[in-house]
Amino acid sequence: MLTTMKFFKMPEASHSRQVFQQWYRNTTPGRILQSIEASYLQNSLQLTYKQTILQVGPLGSEHVYIPEEFTKQFFTVSLQGDDAASVSRRLIGHPSALPVASCSIDVLILPHVLEFEDDPQQVLREVDRVLKSEGKLFVISFNPLSLRGLLQYLPRRSSFWHFNFLPHHRLLDWMTLLKFEARYHAGFCITTAEVILAPNNLMQSSRAFLSLAYAVQGVKRTYTVIPIERSWRAAPGIFAGQIAETSLVHDD
Repeated sequence: MLTTMKFFKMPEASHSRQVFQQWYRNTTPGRILQSIEASYLQNSLQLTYKQTILQVGPLGSEHVYIPEEFTKQFFTVSLQGDDAASVSRRLIGHPSALPVASCSIDVLILPHVLEFEDDPQQVLREVDRVLKSEGKLFVISFNPLSLRGLLQYLPRRSSFWHFNFLPHHRLLDWMTLLKFEARYHAGFCITTAEVILAPNNLMQSSRAFLSLAYAVQGVKRTYTVIPIERSWRAAPGIFAGQIAETSLVHDD
């Protein structure tokens, strides 16, 4: 008796993410980008004890920016197509439905995830759900305005470059709608292997905005609406529904 085996095709997004990881870890430009992004996270996270840290999607360089004393607080959500061999404390899930309780995460790292999702806004809503108030979000994404980013508009089906790379201003708009206090924080230039931090002049901004990838930071803000009581009093003698009478003065 023959057994029929069914083969399931990996979704295009998962396949492209797998191609991205191979490029990221096995090519010279990819390793340069991996190195400078890990360096950026190492200098930017500013971790403290008792924080719960979640990263969606492993990069393979976590040992650089997660010190050993924080590894028990660090969890990674492995996505389909990921190579999670280097990650010890991992969860299995999807970016749009994280297997994490609401308001339970202090720091969330989202590296090169939004580019490969059909609904990146839903991913951000899910991030908003799991982050605590005042929780920090670090997003790393490819830049569609870089030379390599422009390749997404070419018909290269075997590459991950044709996926929907997000311009940073759109990402900032989405985060602002979710009440994040967000800012563009760094550009990653692989030509000079440089992290261009917080560009504050025209030349730096131009270089950062044309870099291969960028980082956006956000802080989840929770605003409470405080009702304001009426502080004025009605004028005496005037009541709702009545018209003030006019007195007539007669000349004698």
